Amino acid sequence: MFSGLIPLIQLLPCTYKKFFGISCPTCGSQRAVVLLFDGQWWEAFKQFPPLPLLAVTLVWLLVALVARHKVMTKPFAILLWTDLAMLIFNCVYQNIIN
Repeated sequence: MFSGLIPLIQLLPCTYKKFFGISCPTCGSQRAVVLLFDGQWWEAFKQFPPLPLLAVTLVWLLVALVARHKVMTKPFAILLWTDLAMLIFNCVYQNIIN
């Protein structure tokens, strides 16, 4: 789809990692989004596992805002807490296990 795009994109350096010396909760998300746009779905998921769940959250939020529906429903709140848990797990995985 966007084949050859990856070498052309200059990714932003992680200031969190620069200052604290550890990966941040969203570490890998830039590379994952670039891989996603390049059609490499599995590589994107391996780079940043919370990506699919965060994408669902973003789509839900956009649809609710466009349709002028109430955004903060109980299922959406559960989804946000799940996103937070996934980001924390990703951070722990990147820094301790990996």
